[in-house]
Amino acid sequence: MIRLLVAVLGLLLLGGCASVVKSDETQIMATITTRDGDTLIVTLEEFVNNYQRLAPSGSSPDQVFERVVAEKLGLAAARRMGIGVEGSEVDTLLEEIANNTGADFSTYAGFSAFAERYFFESPQDLRRYILEQLTLEKAGLAETGPGQIHARHILFGEGIDPTRPEGEQAEAFRINKELADKAYEELQQGADFATMAAERSSDPGSAQRGGDLGFIARGRTVEPFEQQLFALQEGEISRPVKTQFGWHIIQRLEARADPRATTMWLIELYNEAQAEGRIDVKISPQQAVEGIQPPQQ
Repeated sequence: MIRLLVAVLGLLLLGGCASVVKSDETQIMATITTRDGDTLIVTLEEFVNNYQRLAPSGSSPDQVFERVVAEKLGLAAARRMGIGVEGSEVDTLLEEIANNTGADFSTYAGFSAFAERYFFESPQDLRRYILEQLTLEKAGLAETGPGQIHARHILFGEGIDPTRPEGEQAEAFRINKELADKAYEELQQGADFATMAAERSSDPGSAQRGGDLGFIARGRTVEPFEQQLFALQEGEISRPVKTQFGWHIIQRLEARADPRATTMWLIELYNEAQAEGRIDVKISPQQAVEGIQPPQQ
């Protein structure tokens, strides 16, 4: 969620002050046919408003068009996967946007002014955009697998030191295994993970945060820890896992896709549709933006 908040804020704050494009007559810029035979529509209005939002970051008309089409294909894939987003999730992200921008969403007038400033036709249009971005994030996670996992751990490693004689080191591991096993049983009976981490963990840095390690990407930690972490289900607590540092009890909190992997998945959807002739462009991106001056950063 934090990564998505940063992405959404970055996109919104690029926009300058210009009028949202509104039209009483819907002009179809392109149609896309999915492999299931469904037809998706890109309107001229939505393309131009996306261009107004994205052009200040250096995106060309063609790049904006590719993004709009790719996201529509991604949303269609999400529907096939049965992926949905709760209204409360949209509310949470809107609240975070308000907190970070000082926007006033408590009144319709304030919400409308913010939406129009960033080229959304209405508050409902902004909510739909956020819902779509949340949906794409979930679809990317489902399609590409977790790239990063938010985890916390409790380390039992008191007295473990590779410079100690082998027999003493083995004894330290044995003692810490007993402590870890006992702690695991307590957690299974309802003991509070954060409190236990603060009181018993041999990792002083994470212990101060209730064992919180933040988001961990593949390749960023030792192999036994990573293998166990990525094998856990959300909320699941592992049995003690041995590494050179001692015995870890790990809890997986939440997962998120690697945004680069999600982007590559969307690009692949676009490239496949283009190669198979499933994108019918009626108004070219260059024609669509003729006479439009993108706002300055």
